[in-house]
Amino acid sequence: MFLANSFLPCISKLTRITDYSQTLIDNIYTNNIQQDTVIKSGILLEDSSDHLPIICSVSTKRRHQEKLKMKTIEQKKCYTTSSKTDKRTQALRLIKEHKL
Repeated sequence: MFLANSFLPCISKLTRITDYSQTLIDNIYTNNIQQDTVIKSGILLEDSSDHLPIICSVSTKRRHQEKLKMKTIEQKKCYTTSSKTDKRTQALRLIKEHKL
């Protein structure tokens, strides 16, 4: 059912281990397979119960690129401002100009 609706599992290793069985019972599914998305998932080797904790991190390159762009613009503007101008005010004005 998940695969039929384009959902893919993020976890592919065993998540429930007992003396009698080992199964992949805990999972995270996603249908976000865009090129600008980075999905990292895994299993924590924590022996607090018979289920291992699972984790997932999702980040997009677009968000990262926007942060880098803003930082680069702020740095360029700070280097070109005169010493009399407040750098914080310049950065805020620059953000408004570029609608970041």
